[in-house]
Amino acid sequence: MHCKSLILFLAGFSAAVAAGIPVELQEKKADGLNGWSQGAEKIVRFVEEGERKDVLEIRLEKPVRNHVYGITRALDPAGIAGRRVTLSAEVWRDIRVYQKWQGGKLMISVRFPNGKYGYYGLYMSPGVADWTTLSKSFDIPQDIVAANLFLGIQGGCGVIRYCGLKMETGDTVLNLSGVANMGYQDPVSGDGKGGWSDQGPENDAAKFRWKQSVFGNVPFHLIRPEENGGKCVMTFANRRFPNGLHSAEIKLGKGERSAKYLYVLHTLTFPDSYPPVGRILLAGSTGSQEVRIVNGRDISNWWMPLKRPNAFPVSLWSTGGGNQVGVYLSRFPLKKIGSVRSIRFEKEAGSSANWIVLGATLSNTDYPVPKTEPLVMRPGAVWKVLPLPAKGGVIAGSALDLSFLNDGKPTGTYGRVIINRDGHFAFEKSPERPVRFLASAEAAASFRGFWTNKPQFDTKEKIREYVRQLRLAGYNMIRIHFLDEILLTRAKKDLDFHPDFLDRFDFLVAECGKNGIYLNMDAMTGRLGYAKGVRWGSKADPGNFKYEIYFSERVRTIWKEGVRKLFTHVNPYTGKRLVDDPTVAMVVGFNEQEFALSPGFCRDYAPLLPQWRAFLKEKYATIQSLRSAWGKTAPDAFDAVPIFQKDDLYRTDSCGRDINTFLCGLENKIFHFYKNFLREIGYPGPVSAMNMGKTFRHAIARRDYDFIAMNGYHAHPNGFTNNGGGSGSISQESSIGNAANEFRGFGSMRRDGVPYVVTEHLHVFWNRYRYEQAFVMGAYSAYQDFDALTGFGSAITVNAYAKMMPFFINNDPIAKTQELLTALIFRRRDVSPGKQKIRLALSSEEILKNGASHDALSTAQGKLMLTNRFSYSCDLRKAPGKNETVLGRSGGSGVILDDWYASIADSSGSSAFQLDSFLNDLRKKGTLPKNNPSSDAKGVFQTDTGELRMETARNYLQVDTPRLQGICAEAGSRAGLSDFEVRKMTVRGNVALASIDGTLPIREAKRLLLVVATNVLQNNMAFEDPEMRFMLKLGDLPLLVQTGIFDVAFRNRNAAAMKVYALGMDGKRLAELPLRKNGDRVELLLDTAALPSGPALYFEFVEHGKELGR
Repeated sequence: MHCKSLILFLAGFSAAVAAGIPVELQEKKADGLNGWSQGAEKIVRFVEEGERKDVLEIRLEKPVRNHVYGITRALDPAGIAGRRVTLSAEVWRDIRVYQKWQGGKLMISVRFPNGKYGYYGLYMSPGVADWTTLSKSFDIPQDIVAANLFLGIQGGCGVIRYCGLKMETGDTVLNLSGVANMGYQDPVSGDGKGGWSDQGPENDAAKFRWKQSVFGNVPFHLIRPEENGGKCVMTFANRRFPNGLHSAEIKLGKGERSAKYLYVLHTLTFPDSYPPVGRILLAGSTGSQEVRIVNGRDISNWWMPLKRPNAFPVSLWSTGGGNQVGVYLSRFPLKKIGSVRSIRFEKEAGSSANWIVLGATLSNTDYPVPKTEPLVMRPGAVWKVLPLPAKGGVIAGSALDLSFLNDGKPTGTYGRVIINRDGHFAFEKSPERPVRFLASAEAAASFRGFWTNKPQFDTKEKIREYVRQLRLAGYNMIRIHFLDEILLTRAKKDLDFHPDFLDRFDFLVAECGKNGIYLNMDAMTGRLGYAKGVRWGSKADPGNFKYEIYFSERVRTIWKEGVRKLFTHVNPYTGKRLVDDPTVAMVVGFNEQEFALSPGFCRDYAPLLPQWRAFLKEKYATIQSLRSAWGKTAPDAFDAVPIFQKDDLYRTDSCGRDINTFLCGLENKIFHFYKNFLREIGYPGPVSAMNMGKTFRHAIARRDYDFIAMNGYHAHPNGFTNNGGGSGSISQESSIGNAANEFRGFGSMRRDGVPYVVTEHLHVFWNRYRYEQAFVMGAYSAYQDFDALTGFGSAITVNAYAKMMPFFINNDPIAKTQELLTALIFRRRDVSPGKQKIRLALSSEEILKNGASHDALSTAQGKLMLTNRFSYSCDLRKAPGKNETVLGRSGGSGVILDDWYASIADSSGSSAFQLDSFLNDLRKKGTLPKNNPSSDAKGVFQTDTGELRMETARNYLQVDTPRLQGICAEAGSRAGLSDFEVRKMTVRGNVALASIDGTLPIREAKRLLLVVATNVLQNNMAFEDPEMRFMLKLGDLPLLVQTGIFDVAFRNRNAAAMKVYALGMDGKRLAELPLRKNGDRVELLLDTAALPSGPALYFEFVEHGKELGR
């Protein structure tokens, strides 16, 4: 090996460096250390060591404390300023030092204009080390005025030998220190300073891997949190963070900075419907260029990051609230503008999004897009084909038959559904007995087919069988969804109902009535309601009645006449109008109408201008009063008041308060419009309206509602398409790991004293944790004493199984296990309601005054619903009731709006509310038992009843009741509950045991059901990587179930006579399995990959001799 050593820089060093070409430090023996300097001590010489020729040796015999000895060479600062420089060499050493940080040195020292120095080098630990290749990269600051390369020894003595020394200069990595305004961490939400997007510690970038210097193959300079006063990123201004940047410029000096590409590491919070986000202006020595940053092309939402044409998620992490977020890499080709002299970043004036820039790099290298290893699902050792019956549904009398939850009496037997004095649904003839509803949502798929689902309401026989299967599965309600669009199929004019679909609906209503199945009706769902027109897939904007109904008489007329026609026509199968039919239990005026006035979705508030001016005139009476309140922004006349813009909704001055009061009033008035008309045509039952929004403004707007209805999802897909293949991204986070964030969103809107109805919820396919749904949504809804739960959608199929799709329960075996468990937990009331209540007292005046209209319940206060019953009221004068604690609002969280859903963005809240301190107070007061282990710091939450225990750090949730016990847990978990024990589980899942012997507890039941729910995917389903976040192909049948080994045991007085069977998805007994018995203990060891009849999700324990059936 011949090794060129470090004697001399080649001529033309500066140009070579600027071009990013590696430059070897070559030796020229005859001239000695040509171009280098050393002190009076001659400590440098050349030696040979084996195959290594011309090795440079630095030898210092006598140690000198703190002194530095070696050789130095001056560098051209313009050649390395602002660049990533890499030093490397082979090194042998034998060093003795006075202090640990001293020793061998190979470094670049730089001087700044203020006379201070910076040092960038390789650290060589003391002692003896054989030949080793050392290499390290450094980002040299832009504003240096001098630079030197040094080799030697500091504060010690010994020998260092160098061979093959090399310095490489790379890309221009921009240092944002001079323009950064926020950090990665944000200690306090909403304080206008701190870090990231100002949403608090549970929604910041504290877990972002800032130590990483290369993202997607591209080098970036990232500021360390301890540097630059904690300012690490550029956060641009938006409606939630007006203190952010509007522009920022980085000057690059006179060095050579020509480049072919600009790479940006950035992300977006609170994206809106306005695509342009910002722009980057590059000024060069011979020209300039503008780069536009467009949402959906160059950047996207940091929540559930999705690949875009020029935006690649390159770093993902979970927020403190457990939500999956990330940052994007974007590449922008540059024109020939010469050496880049400055780069200016500017916020787009019309955007309300929050643009965050972490780094930028100029380069001549076309870095390849990051590659991943695709994962394609195939049957194998772990993923096995799940046997499916010929068609959906369960066998009557089987262990999956939950018809015992329904008494089979026709609707109306006990009178109409009413609201009793305790604020729960009940029947007229027995108001003292509250009734809960478990609903299946049915829409276009069942009537006319949708995506891969074939219609199941196309014949009377199938409708009859569908209703029978609903009853067998334990449901007692259907939510009728998008009926307006179904009835207007192929309509030639407004209100032109399709006679065939109307007839199918009438027959469905009649069959439901006979079987005791009630209806929750959307009076209107679709964007065009009962008007003709193209609703889906139209390139032209067909309009949106959710918004237009606020100001359009035509739309209001269509709503009224469509509702009149539907609700007052006589059903030929019942002889009744819908308004008179007790089968109709409740009505929602217009599904998800909150989006209409949301600043993220409303394109133009101008049509509201006449009402806005009338509102102001009624409130202030005179323009002088308005001007006194608004100050200089007020016009000279009411007729001159302009319409507000979306950013104005976040103002905290008098004008902003007036805007939100006005909108809140509109939302309240539209409810009364719906209810008054329904009363006018004869409908006497409960009415509600907005069923999505979770902000304080929406809470106030709902003050008069008969019941609260709400939609929400865990792991709502992002960018999912259904064009024959399917693609998109989804969060693979645990809902337990984020402390049931989606459920807490539901619970935050629980108004005191009125029924609460979940009109849509789901842990959406293909999230790997959807086995948590029954325990997170079902169990906590039972604990909070909700009144109705609706899984979305289509829980039943009477057709053959089809491939799984997001938002369809009927073909997803995991979703079906969760619905079954929910029926027992929620409808059978296996989980008891909380004993002690906490009520949040809201003041509309305080919310408006403090600009909190668009905030939601703070994370800290929201977690109280994991330990106690929780609700809010809008009456500050209402005294605490029995077993009730009242507290005020503390802080707030943001609300994330996407195309299809809304959810709460976890944050700390901006006040001093300390959850753990409050929990301690509850224990002292007796609101929580003294031994309750709940601790926010530890991520442990146990209900006051002791039946539910959550441990977020290990994605663990247990339900421990007399009739149902089980755990949701990761692989390797163990649990010992009151009667049931999980001793081994080799894969994550939900392992639960339930008595299905009437109301008998587990230890006495003669028939029990074991559910082992893991994950089910589809054959040929393809993902971008093994994390399964990004789906490339939806796949098809057969279904593949994740198998594992499960060792369980339970106590039962009938243990000696017990048998166990593996069940099919329809409840059919497929195979008897070996069972161990020990006194009153039953023990079962399952290898679900090796069952004689194939994998199973259900296992029936039954006393020997008990016949199939009840």
